[in-house]
Amino acid sequence: MAAAGLPLVAALLGIALAQAFPMTPAAALAVAAPAVLLALPRTRLRPGAVGLACLALGAAWSAWRAPPPTDWFARVGKTPVTVVGVVDGLPETHPHGVRFPLRVRSVLAPADQPFPERVRVDWYGRPPDLAVGEVYRLTLRLRPAVGRRNPGRPDPADVLHRRGLEARAYVLARAGFSALGREPGGLHGLRQALAEAIAAHLSGRSETGVIQALALGVRSGIDDGQWRVLLATGTNHLVAISGLHVGLVAGLAFWVGRRLWAGSGAGEYLPAPRAGALLALLAATAYAALAGFSVPTQRALIMLAVALAAPLAGRHPPPGRILLLAALAVALWDPTATLAAGAWLSFAAVAVLVYTHHGRVLHGASGRWWRAARPQWVLGLGLLPLVGGLFGQVSWVAPLVNMVAVPWTGLLVVPLTLAGAAAQICGMETVAGWALQGAAQAWGGLWWVLERAAAGVVVLPAAPLWAWPTALVGTLWLLAPRGVPARWLGALWLAPVLFSAPPRPTPDTFWLTLWDSGDGLAAVVETARHLLVYDTGTPATGVALARWLQSRGWRDVDVLVLSRDGARHAGGAVALAHTLPARRVAVGEAGAWAGTATSCAGAWAWDGVRLRLHRATGKDGGCVLSVQGPGGSLLLTGDWRRGRLEPPLPARMDVLQVPDHGSHKGRDLSGLGARLALASVAPGNRWGYPRSEVVARYRAAGAHWLDTAVHGALAVRFDPATGLRVQARCGFAPGFCALPGGWLE
Repeated sequence: MAAAGLPLVAALLGIALAQAFPMTPAAALAVAAPAVLLALPRTRLRPGAVGLACLALGAAWSAWRAPPPTDWFARVGKTPVTVVGVVDGLPETHPHGVRFPLRVRSVLAPADQPFPERVRVDWYGRPPDLAVGEVYRLTLRLRPAVGRRNPGRPDPADVLHRRGLEARAYVLARAGFSALGREPGGLHGLRQALAEAIAAHLSGRSETGVIQALALGVRSGIDDGQWRVLLATGTNHLVAISGLHVGLVAGLAFWVGRRLWAGSGAGEYLPAPRAGALLALLAATAYAALAGFSVPTQRALIMLAVALAAPLAGRHPPPGRILLLAALAVALWDPTATLAAGAWLSFAAVAVLVYTHHGRVLHGASGRWWRAARPQWVLGLGLLPLVGGLFGQVSWVAPLVNMVAVPWTGLLVVPLTLAGAAAQICGMETVAGWALQGAAQAWGGLWWVLERAAAGVVVLPAAPLWAWPTALVGTLWLLAPRGVPARWLGALWLAPVLFSAPPRPTPDTFWLTLWDSGDGLAAVVETARHLLVYDTGTPATGVALARWLQSRGWRDVDVLVLSRDGARHAGGAVALAHTLPARRVAVGEAGAWAGTATSCAGAWAWDGVRLRLHRATGKDGGCVLSVQGPGGSLLLTGDWRRGRLEPPLPARMDVLQVPDHGSHKGRDLSGLGARLALASVAPGNRWGYPRSEVVARYRAAGAHWLDTAVHGALAVRFDPATGLRVQARCGFAPGFCALPGGWLE
């Protein structure tokens, strides 16, 4: 088995390496050809040579199939480009407008401008009602295809690339647009019609967004409050059509098909198991089509096809071999899947079940309910190292909640949802309405449980990176086959993950974390025993910020400062306060907080560190925070533009957040003699921030300039023993890494 699986493992590793370290097809072939030629004459004598050849071929295939994406923003820049394009997928609404994939037919102006063929477009403001297949003349401006780089989770992989989209863009509304007609919508047109029908049948119900997600994979209808509950309980996977849902549909179709075929008397022509396998594959394909053949459903469909190929061919290979073949098939079809957390989790979940089933961990239990529940706690334990390593945190409550949520969703909500969708496609609107209402009622019953479970959720503190491989050893030991001695010792290997405490500042020191919040602002100041949050960014930023602070062991916020009103400064305040209540809220503008708040005033001391709030006068003022300790001083300015501060600032500050994202309207603070100037900036933003003259001004005054557009989230440690230490978001781990050079150490 090991020798037979070596070529598969080597090819899979070659595909993954070529994606982790991007290389062009020509470079991959230049490496692969000599390796294959050297290996072929020795295949019978040296099994390692076969592995080397498969490794090289896997890398070459990966580079040819999925070469590094073109940096279109670097080629086109901010030049407005007028195109004719077709709405090529379901439009998704968001708080600021609508987002949709656009297939570009032609470039009108500049005529010779190169432009990607498929782009993800944001249309802000009040766009028209968009439909799949509509043709528009639009003026677009490209944006860098990067995501938010914040602690607590890995850097976002190139999601656009994996979805067949080449770039991001937004519509320049002032340039005007025109509708030029409509093409047949095809599959996506059918999906949009179904989404509208579901919304009509469930008009006014809070479950509408979830039912649309389960039927079509469209999750824009799920609001922030629902996402908080799903994330807290570890059930967010239930509303993302993936291997679980495709497997449930295939399993139900296999069971029905096998029973019906066996009862039909046609078994002499085709054995019932093969008939069931064919029906399962057809049902899974139909469901994947309904979800738009999204990347997770493609992976699930390939895995299922490989697994069902064995019974269709009348063979029974070991489960491990099937899993390895499925992984290689997915990687061959989509090499970028080797970078996707969802793919790792999908295959790891199946691997855990295969490992425990083979070792009789799931056998021998007394009671039907206990046997049904055991896979959930086994998956919860088995996936703990991978989930924790990928996302930096795990939840105690997730395995318990999933024991109820998975079978409830799989046996009630999903079948009723798909029955309603099928009835709607067939024109039976009354039946569709009954089925969809039943699905909504079933989800509503489960939601009652999820809301109460989320209220008592406890997130494990983030563990150091080295603890997760240790936890993997512990889980494999705990879930080892019966007969392995002292399996309970595996629990000791989990201790670093379960009981480690995240590092905190010592007395007289404080830490700053400037979050990567794009065009918004969010910053965290920590002392030995206290926490201050200065602005919260957008609602999505507030959710991510709350989860990260939870993983750092914080349970509430001592002071929440909202420098001014607006979605990019105070938009995430409600989401943050829902998870970490704020003992005091100070606002710079009256509308920034709907609850009880105080004005921007006051001074206090925490753990040897002095903090003071300064009110900025004038309509573009806000709330400014100064922090001073033995290790240095910090100034957080928000969008301060004009007016004076009450009380005034000290004459010198070591580190400052540049006002108003480095715009020319922001208050000039270069005269404070800061050693470090930090700016919260979205890469390629439409305003051109930070302005080059602003950056030059601070650098001329002796400040080192860093911004989130280049480095992602930034962390500064103010320690009297070591001086200022600056770190930036790691590209390979859920934490921070020191910037090269050590210029402030």
